[in-house]
Amino acid sequence: MPEAKTLYRSRISPYVQKLAQNLGGEIASRLMRQFTPSPEEEVATPGFIRDPLHEEDPDIQPIPGILHKYPNKILYLTTDECPVFCRYCTRKRITLAAHKQEPSLEKVVDYLQKHREVQEVIFSGGDPFMLKDEKLWQISSTLASLSHIQFFRYHTRIVTTLPSRFTPSLWELLENLTKLQLRSITLVSHINLAQEITGEAKEIFRRLKQLGFRLLNQAVLLAGVNDRAEILRELMLALDEAGVTPYYLHQLDPVEGSSHFLVPVEKGLRLFDELRRTLPTYLLPRYVQDSKQGKINLAY
Repeated sequence: MPEAKTLYRSRISPYVQKLAQNLGGEIASRLMRQFTPSPEEEVATPGFIRDPLHEEDPDIQPIPGILHKYPNKILYLTTDECPVFCRYCTRKRITLAAHKQEPSLEKVVDYLQKHREVQEVIFSGGDPFMLKDEKLWQISSTLASLSHIQFFRYHTRIVTTLPSRFTPSLWELLENLTKLQLRSITLVSHINLAQEITGEAKEIFRRLKQLGFRLLNQAVLLAGVNDRAEILRELMLALDEAGVTPYYLHQLDPVEGSSHFLVPVEKGLRLFDELRRTLPTYLLPRYVQDSKQGKINLAY
């Protein structure tokens, strides 16, 4: 059977590769499983489809690159590029298939001017920090100039996979973001294992918090990666130590080529109950399943 990379492109940053080498053993295998192509990606599984959240449906994607599920917020898919390519990516039809999607900022502004109920812009992709500083600033400052936009949220993996991206120029940009007329700016990291939070990552989180960023994390429950209660507990404690609030624990989106990562909901609920018994309530993320209509709480 040919390797799955014939279907989907792959990228593992040198930083992650070096981290795995230094870790060694089982935890290194769990780390690398997230990003390493596997022949299992070519196995067709009933229920696992190209666009599991129906993001390409016109009723929630009114213009290319914009998802509008909730009245008061939009998701802006700024780029298809990432510092690493997660093999379970919901948008692997775009990111891992090298499908170039470049939303028109002019059309985004026009859409937002017609939808003044929108208060929050969530920057995702891909990873918005893969944009050049000039482009990232142009997009951010332009949207912040709209009087009804009050909240920015940036979804990224860059802190733990490509920390060298935090150049003096980017730090200056981030500081300037905090001077825009916004109520708050949030950075949502995607971290699935405690070992991803290196000393370098902790320092970046410290500086972001010092600038006034709200720091949250979303993890995905993945077979062979973090599907044990002690691993999840260790992650939540490490996030807390780094000053990051556990936000979401996602049930796997049923995207094609990712069924080997599936943890059944029944097992997920057992794991979450174990977390509930061993962690303070404020360190429990919301265990959710995403859908076209939005997130469904699986545990309370």
